Amino acid sequence: MYNNLTSKVKWKNGFSNSFPVRQGVRQGGILSTHLYKLYINDLLTELEENGMGQYIGTNFTGCPTCADDIILLSSTEEEMQSMLDTSKRYSDKHRYKIHPTKSVTINKYSNSKTTKSEVQFKLDDKNMPSANQGTHLGIIRAIKDQNKTNIQDRISLARRTAYSLMNVGVHGTNGLNPKTSYMIYRVYVLPRTTLQPGSSATQ
Repeated sequence: MYNNLTSKVKWKNGFSNSFPVRQGVRQGGILSTHLYKLYINDLLTELEENGMGQYIGTNFTGCPTCADDIILLSSTEEEMQSMLDTSKRYSDKHRYKIHPTKSVTINKYSNSKTTKSEVQFKLDDKNMPSANQGTHLGIIRAIKDQNKTNIQDRISLARRTAYSLMNVGVHGTNGLNPKTSYMIYRVYVLPRTTLQPGSSATQ
């Protein structure tokens, strides 16, 4: 399926010359997400088998992942650096790159020797940027007030969605009939408040 694969760029009414596709999966392809999961699954398995990352009871929760969007969770600095090193070795072996400055660390660690601001994680011998918060799969991860921040973000997103639907008649005066309005509200607005699959806070 991927032998001698070529692609073109469409711009307005024109097409570029064909060029060979030598890496990655076909963008927009039906099987692409499944093929990528097969490609990355060995890394997730290795992290779990090495016992690196957080657990809830006996359930491993150290690397929640969706496609190429991954978050590493650990309760110690040393283990986190080890997880980053494992991810880097895997990327080198399988010939893809993790950009160290496009990934961020949210550091909640603190002990007698270091403060949160002094902890510095590295990827490919480069310092990773530290941030107070970041977004993963529509959920805001933050150093403090994470739940409050997420609740306010979801309410704000749902409100914007509801306002945008008013232009198509989802309102109480001379609009769509109430049953239709309720169905639209349930399908498009409510998922924004509950982080259901398909909703996103990163729009």
